[in-house]
Amino acid sequence: MKASLAALSRRGSGRRLIVLGEMLEIGETSDAEHAALAGPVADTGPAAIFLAGDKMTHLSDALPPQLEQTWTRNWEELWNPLQNALRDGDVLLIKGSNASGMAKLADRIRQWSDSAMGKMERGAEGAAEVG
Repeated sequence: MKASLAALSRRGSGRRLIVLGEMLEIGETSDAEHAALAGPVADTGPAAIFLAGDKMTHLSDALPPQLEQTWTRNWEELWNPLQNALRDGDVLLIKGSNASGMAKLADRIRQWSDSAMGKMERGAEGAAEVG
């Protein structure tokens, strides 16, 4: 997770949006491991952060209050806020354990993006009826 965040930090252009699902396979240190991501997440300079899953509340609580963030219980609930935030040219990092559903969210974004091609210049709201 930290390596992916570091790679995002090196991206030169575009708004950075971070979508993180729970890390479900890390055991007893899970709460602390989630909270410890606050620094690396903040260091990327994100325009917005989207978090899914109960364990991600530990990260949410540890993030600086000035960072725009959305927390939901699961990836399905995250879809609408994320879709409304996306703009053409955004750099999007999606990461989480397999069980967190982030791959399903990434698939939905790809399908929506493919069907909304050409509408993004109006912003996500202009393409919200697609998908």
